[in-house]
Amino acid sequence: MGGGACSDISARDRRDPRDLAPLLRPGHAAQAFRRFVAAEPETALRVLLTPAGGVHERAVALQREVFVEAIERDGAELPRDLDDLAYLYVRIFESMLYVDILSDRDPSFEVAARARRALLTRS
Repeated sequence: MGGGACSDISARDRRDPRDLAPLLRPGHAAQAFRRFVAAEPETALRVLLTPAGGVHERAVALQREVFVEAIERDGAELPRDLDDLAYLYVRIFESMLYVDILSDRDPSFEVAARARRALLTRS
């Protein structure tokens, strides 16, 4: 992985498949980022959530790498196909990060954490 925001995150946070929140909270709190999202919500959503911006695809690829590392390093047993799991895992957090733009709700990392735990649980 190259530089950028992810390089500022500790190795433990990058590799722990149970906790994506540390990867996302710095972007959520950044004032310039939030000003952009507030000023240009449609553009921001297109850049962040669609193939046009590539952000979502990169987040999914990084999350898949986290899952692969957890399997190889810790012998983690994950309940679904890794591509599907990474996609859904990232979408859960995106939906909470941008909930104030997508709907009239307030962001809740606790709601996202509960959904994430349910996704990682074998049924």
